[in-house]
Amino acid sequence: MDVWLPYSDVEIPLSLPDPIDLRIVSRRFTSIERERQMIRRLNDLLSPLGDIRILDSTLLLPSERSLLVDKLRILGLEYEFVDKEFNVVVNVVRHDPIYGVTCSYIHRGAIDSSGEVDVDAVCSGSGEPDILYIDLLVDGLGRIQEVFAGDSLDYGLLKDMYLRYWGGYSEPTSLVIAGLGGHPWDKDLYSIVISFAKAADLVSDNIVVLVGDGELSDDDVDILIGVKEIPWFKKYIELARDKLMDVRGRIYYFGSLPPKVCREFGLRYIKDVNRFIKALPVKVKRETTVIEDVLHVYVSASHG
Repeated sequence: MDVWLPYSDVEIPLSLPDPIDLRIVSRRFTSIERERQMIRRLNDLLSPLGDIRILDSTLLLPSERSLLVDKLRILGLEYEFVDKEFNVVVNVVRHDPIYGVTCSYIHRGAIDSSGEVDVDAVCSGSGEPDILYIDLLVDGLGRIQEVFAGDSLDYGLLKDMYLRYWGGYSEPTSLVIAGLGGHPWDKDLYSIVISFAKAADLVSDNIVVLVGDGELSDDDVDILIGVKEIPWFKKYIELARDKLMDVRGRIYYFGSLPPKVCREFGLRYIKDVNRFIKALPVKVKRETTVIEDVLHVYVSASHG
C-alpha cells in the first residue's frame, strides 16, 4: 500500500507492505470557511487598537512569523514588530520540547528571563490590561482553526483544545515514519531542529525514519556550526543533539539536509526512503506508525 507524506509543498508516496498494523497520526486541516471566521475574529481584536505594535518574540519561529504576516496582509492593517513598548503578543500554539504546549504568556516571560520560563506559573497568571495576548491554533497548512484572546488566558482550556485537535503519540511501534510537516515547516531550520528534538522521544528499541525537505541558507549553516550564535535557539540545538546521541534505537533521515548536518545530530542519512523501507525485515514493518507532522503533534517520551 502507498501512504502519502507531506514534503515541502508536495507529497511523496511511501510504499508499505500489506497487510500490516498501520497507525496514522494525520495532519489536521481546517476549512477555508472556518479560517475566514477566525480572520474576522482577528480583525475584531486588532482593528480597534489603531497603532498595532507586535512583540518581535525570539520564540516565534520564522515560519510562524511568516504565517502571521500573511494573515495581517489579508486584514490590510498597519502594524510593526517591536522589541519593546509592544501592545500585542501573538503565539502559534504547538507542542514544544522545552516549553510543552505553548501560550502567548511564554513569549512575554521569555523577554524578561533570557528564555528561562516557569511555564505553569506564567501561563496560569494574568497579563497586563494594556497588552492584547493572542493565541492561534493552526492546522497543518497554517490556516487558523481557533483564536484565543483576553487579559486572562485559560491555559487549561487552550491546552485541552490543542490536544483534542492535534492528538498525540505515546505507544512506540517497531517502525515509526515521521514527517517534518511539509510546507512551511520543513524548510525552517528552527522548526526542523525542534522536530528533531521531539523525534528523539519516538525512539525506543525501534527504527524511526524522519522525512522532510530541509534546505539550509548560509545563515542556517553558520548557526549549526557555531559561527553565528542565537542563545535561545542554541538550547534547542543542544537538546536535539543530546537526545539523539543518546537514543537506544536507530533513527534515520531522508530529505535535503546535507549528510554532514545529519551526522552532527547523530542521524543516519538515507538516499532512497522507499528502498530503505523495502529492505527492512518484515517483522520490523509489521507494526508501523506514520506521523504526518511531528512538529505539532503531542509526543510523549517512549520507554522501552
